[in-house]
Amino acid sequence: MSHIPDNTTEILQARARKLAQPRTHSEEQTRHLDITCFTVAQECYGFESRFIREIIPVSQITPLPGVPAFVAGIMNLRGRILCLMEPRHLLGLSAPAPKERSLVIVLAGADQEFGLLIDTLTGVCRLPLHSLQEHLPTLSDQGRRYLHGIGPDQLILLDAQAMLLDPRLRIEDEID
Repeated sequence: MSHIPDNTTEILQARARKLAQPRTHSEEQTRHLDITCFTVAQECYGFESRFIREIIPVSQITPLPGVPAFVAGIMNLRGRILCLMEPRHLLGLSAPAPKERSLVIVLAGADQEFGLLIDTLTGVCRLPLHSLQEHLPTLSDQGRRYLHGIGPDQLILLDAQAMLLDPRLRIEDEID
């Protein structure tokens, strides 16, 4: 039979007092976002990963007449027509689009889905919310509407939800 020390109650009470202490980090400091990072016009951007349905190679892009400049065209995605957006026009960037594109990030919300043409995929990261800055002075007014914040190493975090809910980015598939 093992021997139980006489100070067991004291040890348990000390542990209880320690556990009852308020946390040293605020909830805001411990919250984070899972981010998928990519480049456009040699700048590093990111979206919350939860809004990304998939990342696919670019197949044939079919241009559409009479659409806004930010619509690069459409492509066939396993039998579905996917509208492709040109981020340079959405964000008001002056850099020309490269002749060859390699990837499409497919953003998806409750009732909206579209692809965003990107230059390269750079990886994923976990970004603490407290590390976000709110504005980027070099981004155009048009680009600021989709800005979620600026992360470490000048990562420009875009607001995928704002893009998915923006009625200007909704391309209706009905023909009049």
